[in-house]
Amino acid sequence: MSTHAIPDIIRDFERVPAAIVAQAAQLQPAILADVAGRRGAMHGRIQALRPRMKLAGPAFTVEVRPGDNLMIHAAIAMAKPGDVLVIDGKGDQTAALMGTIMMTACQKLGLAGVVMDGACRDSLEIDEMDYPVFSVGTNPNGPTKNVGGRIGHPVTVGGVTVHPGDFVIADGDGVVVVEREKIESLLPVAEKKVRDEAARRRHQGRRHDGQVARRRAAHGRRAQGRGVAVSGTVLVTGADLAPQALALLEGYEMVYAGRTPTPQDIVALCRRHDPVAIIVRYSGVGAAAMDAAPSLKVIAKHGSGTDTIDKVAAKARGIEVLAAVGANAAAVAEQALALLLACAKSVVRLDARMHAGHWDKATHKSVELGGRTIGLVGLGAIGLKFARMADALGMRVIGFDPFAKDLPDHVRSVDLETIWREADAISLHCPLTEENRQLVNAATLAKCRRGVIVVNTARGGLIDEDALLEAVRSGQVMSAGLDSFAVEPLAADNVFKGQPGFVLSPHIGGVTSDAYVNMGTAAARNVRSVVEGTKATATA
Repeated sequence: MSTHAIPDIIRDFERVPAAIVAQAAQLQPAILADVAGRRGAMHGRIQALRPRMKLAGPAFTVEVRPGDNLMIHAAIAMAKPGDVLVIDGKGDQTAALMGTIMMTACQKLGLAGVVMDGACRDSLEIDEMDYPVFSVGTNPNGPTKNVGGRIGHPVTVGGVTVHPGDFVIADGDGVVVVEREKIESLLPVAEKKVRDEAARRRHQGRRHDGQVARRRAAHGRRAQGRGVAVSGTVLVTGADLAPQALALLEGYEMVYAGRTPTPQDIVALCRRHDPVAIIVRYSGVGAAAMDAAPSLKVIAKHGSGTDTIDKVAAKARGIEVLAAVGANAAAVAEQALALLLACAKSVVRLDARMHAGHWDKATHKSVELGGRTIGLVGLGAIGLKFARMADALGMRVIGFDPFAKDLPDHVRSVDLETIWREADAISLHCPLTEENRQLVNAATLAKCRRGVIVVNTARGGLIDEDALLEAVRSGQVMSAGLDSFAVEPLAADNVFKGQPGFVLSPHIGGVTSDAYVNMGTAAARNVRSVVEGTKATATA
């Protein structure tokens, strides 16, 4: 007769009162960590799946064997609403401890969130759930189902010992654990710190030229050739920056907003770190973020499009806005060409048909691009790169750009009406402005040749999406290749989802290993050009 070890489980323990939980949840983890002496801050490997994720509540602890999650199932069933499930996975990342099914169970049972020293599965689906999850990474491999581990005992997660019932609070900046007995006494101290900081900021001058009290450390360095000491914080609205870019910014404190920061996340980070520069990868930077960073001198775009930056507000505050013009031109132009070819040759549809067991050689007819006319809206660095590629295919290239000068011989400058009237394919390469918002709409599409191909690797706001959908359905537009959308990430109810005649990619035209380095180093040079007073790369 087989025997099984009885799991070591403690079900009941004292928890932080709900009123204290609600009061503490209004504070930032860094504030609580400061007043607690930083002893409860977990190491930086444990991060939120999204910056806006937050949680607060008493810890319900579970310890598991590496790669095993059977005890976690039991812990979820035993935890009480409002608890934070704290999992000691020994830092193992060879298999995921939790996925969407278990997270859904946590959510439905009212658990405040999950903090685990282990890997998470199905990160994209969990992102869409908007459920607070903090882990050391992701792994597609599933766990084993062996009995092992303990529930309701002290565990070590992120370098911090967590007792059941200890108070856990977390947001995009990290996870903090405060002993259950101390949290109530720490709250008045933390709240006073917040009030004092607010008062200090109200009386602080708008420009201290680097003398900002909230700077965590003074990183001295010498500007090349000038002998001027430079220090400060650079906020990156993303999760990373190319090593080559970081080398250029050696001596600056780097702060990252994560993979998908919201404008509110960026405002909070500006308020906390008061950066001298912001490198914009994702989301936008508005007046509120600028006001939250009195030392801000420059906003550098990690790319060429600056429409997500409030340039009017920046100018009014004396903040420079610079773009990495041309840094991703080759990458985006190649993506535009890929979308054009995919549309003309029905690559996506034929691929799906082949995988389904069909052989459509006898019935398929694609479009030959050689000898046809491509109309480009925007003739900057990207547009001209793409024009050269189209010319190499034997296409006739016409383009509209009121600011373009000295165009190459293979590009004929025309007005927009000529683009609509003559082009067999139209590719958008212009910035988004209020003047050209929904430039491609029902009226302009009606002027185009029947069966035109539309490609957009610029900004989604250039297209009236409902009008384009109707044009594709009616056959006025043969196919559309889109790399950008009016709302990003693509909404669940986006009109293009599941529709034939559309080739879609998630705004990755400029996302290549080469462009990543080029955009990062250009943005870093733009930061230094303003902070250190050297020549700028390019203005927006």
